[in-house]
Order: sequence, then structure tokens, then C-alpha cells
Amino acid sequence: MVTIVCAICVAVPASVAQAQDWWASVSGGFRREAPVARLPAATAPSHLSAAPADQKLTHRDPAIAAGFDALLRPRYTRIVMISKDRNVIYEGYAENWLKKSTPLGLSISKSLTALAVGKALCSGAIFSLQLRTDAILPALAGTSWGNATIEQILLMQSGSAEDGPAHTGWQTEPVAVEHRGIYNGRMTRDFIEMMRRHDARQFKPGEKYNYNNYDTLVLGFLVEAATGRKFPDFFNEMIWQPAGPQQGGAWIQNNSGQTSTYNGFSATPEDWLRIGHFVIESMRNPDDCFARYLMTAAKQMQRTHIPTRCYGYQTWSWCNEDNFLFVGYGGQYLVITPKRGVVMYVHQASNTNDAAMMALYQRALKLL
Repeated sequence: MVTIVCAICVAVPASVAQAQDWWASVSGGFRREAPVARLPAATAPSHLSAAPADQKLTHRDPAIAAGFDALLRPRYTRIVMISKDRNVIYEGYAENWLKKSTPLGLSISKSLTALAVGKALCSGAIFSLQLRTDAILPALAGTSWGNATIEQILLMQSGSAEDGPAHTGWQTEPVAVEHRGIYNGRMTRDFIEMMRRHDARQFKPGEKYNYNNYDTLVLGFLVEAATGRKFPDFFNEMIWQPAGPQQGGAWIQNNSGQTSTYNGFSATPEDWLRIGHFVIESMRNPDDCFARYLMTAAKQMQRTHIPTRCYGYQTWSWCNEDNFLFVGYGGQYLVITPKRGVVMYVHQASNTNDAAMMALYQRALKLL
């Protein structure tokens, strides 16, 4: 038995014991349970170090540090790390073993997939975001996704279907059930075949925002078709290695070797921070194609089913220009504040602490 929980992507087991086991697997990235494409560590990892003692939150504002500490519980907030200019000013773990964990980003992965689309665009593999998808992916001709432009899919505007009240990212609960096997190696169906079968064509492309996991899967296939490379290989070269990871990353795949681009990337807590700093540093040259893409991706282009959040290219914001967020089910966050050079990575098993977490982050920003 399973119970739908919260806003994004998946369902967790109903019993406490089952939920604890499931979240332990999430903290490990499902690397033992599911097929994964493994990405290597960088030969020379990018800089990330502990901040000097007088720059850490415990020194600058002990009350804020104590506030973060108080949130750390295995069933709620499991990991919090904050870095400024690649210096870690706070880190906390609900349990010691989590220091060496490789948490699954869940829907944070959507934002990473959008980064890969940007690299494909700037390399010339994708001519324009205004191109219809079926021009690159003929297998989707006649579907909502085939009729939509690449930009419409980046914005979750394929029109395939309207989400139900839970906003799980799937058109219906039966569709969600078909996809849950991805976490334990029992996903045998072809993703594109499933898309064609599940396409409800409820809206015209571009007409309405709907949070849709299939939209992100399409983006992964677009990258593969445009570049002639497997998605994990392209992502490794263009995003992962430039981020300078100290440990290996991994993408969950189905049994056909198709990459679960909507929910499947895992990395160590430190390497999640490195991704955030890679994004910040990539935005600094306004004359660079990828920088311009990132600045567009992070804009608050539309309101969403969450009243306080706006959406860009598979990327969230609080409807302001100060921060943008990569967000995953259950309280996974990579919060990026470019102007201050600050990144916060949060791994949770519940959204319970979200409001307190973000209030503490805003207080911390005033010190930085």
C-alpha cells in the first residue's frame, strides 16, 4: 500500500518502517536498488572548503546555526549545507553516516536536465528553442510534445494533461503507478511508448502550465537526438565534469537504458554545492551563450500551482530576482543566490520544516 504525499513526483510507503527504508534508499540515490549510469569524479575537483572559524554561522550568529541544528531529524531534515564563494559556512547532518551519502535529487534533476538543454543549444546541436520537438524527435510526431516547441516543454507547457490535485507530475494515479518501478529496477516499459499512450492532449501547447514529468523526459530525449549521444555522457562532459565533483554521480535508468531525467540524479552533499557554484560562475559573463540561457532559465516566467512560487526553464523561484531554486519531492532543495555567491543544499524526508528552513536562510543571507 502507498500513499500520495505532498506536491511533487512520487509516493512513499504508507507505514513508518517502510517510509524509513524508502528514505534511506533516497539518501543513497537508489544506487543499489536500480540500474544507474555512473559518472566519474573529476580528476581535479573544484575548490570547496570549510570557511574560517570566524566566518561560520556558529560564530557570526549562533542563533541561526542553532535554528538549523534544531531542524535536523532523520524523519524530517536530514542534511543542510550552506556555502558562500565555495566556503562552507554551515553543515549539519541528522545522522553521521549522511556525511558520506549520495542523496537522490528527485525533481532537482529536472533543473539539471534543463542545464543540459542549454549546453546543447549553445553548442549548436539545438538550433533554436522555438523549434518544434518533432523536428528533432519524429517518434513524438502527432503528440502534445511533438507539437510543442522546445521552450514550451522547458516551461511545462506541453498541454499533455492537467495535473490532479496532488500535482504528482503524472496525468493520473494509474500512470504514476506504472512509473514507480523505476526505483527498484522493475521499469521495463519504453518511455516514449508510454508517452504516446498517456498523452491526453488536454490543452494546446503553450496554453497552460502543468507540472509534468513527461515534459522533462522529452527534454532528455531531445538532448540525445540533437547531440547523437546518450544523455548521461553529454551531461557528464558538459555539466558534471565542469562542476568539478570530488565523488561520482549517477543517473537512474530503466531496464532499457533510458535515463530518468525527471527524478534520477544523485550526488554527495558537497558535490550538490559544487553544482550550485558552477551555475553561479557560469552566469557571470553576459556575453556567453550559456550565461544568457541561465539568466533566462531563472526568470519568473509564470505562476504555478504553488502560490508563492514562479517557474522558468524547469527552475523555480520565489517570484523575485534574488534567488532561484532547484526543487525535489519531500523537501529537496538547491537554493542559489547568485549576487551573494551563496548556495544552500537541503536533503529532507518531509516538507514539514520548509518554512522554518527558508526563514533561517533569509536571515543568514543578511549576514553575508
